[in-house]
Order: sequence, then C-alpha cells, then structure tokens
Amino acid sequence: MKKKIVPFNQKIINPALIEGYLKIDKIAYDKPLEIQVIHGDSEWSDKILNDLILENNHNSEEEKRREKDILIAITIEKKHSAQLDDFVFVSGEVKVLYPAECVRCLDYTQQTVTCFFNTCFINNSFEGSPEYKDSTDIYINSQDRDLHFYEGNQINIKSIIIEEIYVNKNHFPLHNENCKGLCPVCGENLNKSVCKHQKGA
Repeated sequence: MKKKIVPFNQKIINPALIEGYLKIDKIAYDKPLEIQVIHGDSEWSDKILNDLILENNHNSEEEKRREKDILIAITIEKKHSAQLDDFVFVSGEVKVLYPAECVRCLDYTQQTVTCFFNTCFINNSFEGSPEYKDSTDIYINSQDRDLHFYEGNQINIKSIIIEEIYVNKNHFPLHNENCKGLCPVCGENLNKSVCKHQKGA
C-alpha cells in the first residue's frame, strides 16, 4: 500500500477538534488523546491570539511587527458511568506571547500568559439537578476538577481557553514599573522628556 503524501501546505486536522469544538463521538472511551495546537495551525486558535492583540493595542500597523505566539496542549479522556452517562476529562496548558501597550505611556511591552486547566464535562441534562446546579467543581477519580456542561455531541474548548487566558492575563501591562506615563495636558511621554506643563508644576 502506497504511503499518502500530504502537500507541505496542507494541515493535518485532528477530527476530534474542529474549529475549537471537541467532537465527543470522535473520541474513544478510556483512551487518552493528546492534541497540540500551535500558531498557524488553525483559524480558531489564531483568532484567539489576534483578538487578544487587538484588545491591547491601538496601532494596528505597529503590532504586526511585534512577536506573537500561542501554544495549546490538551489531554482528553472520555469515560462512561451509570451515574453520569458519557463524561469527558479535559486538562491542558495554554501559553500565549503577545504585544500590549503600556497602560501609562502606550509604549509596547511583550506579555506572556501561561495557564493550566483541569476540567470535567458532563451532559447539560445534569445542569438543573440539585447535585450540580450550583456547583463549579466536581470531585471525581480522586481529583477536584472544574465542572462544565456540554450540549449535544460537542464541547466548546475554545470558550474554556479564552476564559483561562482572560482570567490569567495582566490587565494593566506596564513596560516598566516606574513608568511616568503621559502628560495629561499635551500627551508628551514623560519617560523620554519633560514638557513645559511638568516643568511648571
């Protein structure tokens, strides 16, 4: 049998993870599946990175020249029990490198976010049950895990990753902790010079 040759510009997509959604029926029971997504692999992960950059920058031309990267590494395991029916463990690590404007002077600073998550997804039919309706975590298989619900045959991994990034990112980036900021009158960068408004203060 001839080996299939994949063109260098054609990406091999894991059928279990499409557009940031985990397809439960594509996962075998009790067989951990490891998936890694890097910058340039998929539109959905690149959009997470690009949206993060857009939110933290105003000069779109300048930001294009700055270093950026995203790495998503997840481990998935599907289980079944009489109590929970099909449930899925998803754990992983997300690393993001992106440019952001200093909140005081608008100079650029490179920001990094590294976050870990360990979740259990159960069917949304349990969402209104007394045991789970007010729960944010679940103790299962000798571990505490964040509790999430899935609907139908797919899990929204993208939303979990976005949530983790925004919880763990620096919302007030500074290029330097001693940044003097901008003059509130003329907008002069006070790290580089002293304007007439500051001289007379």
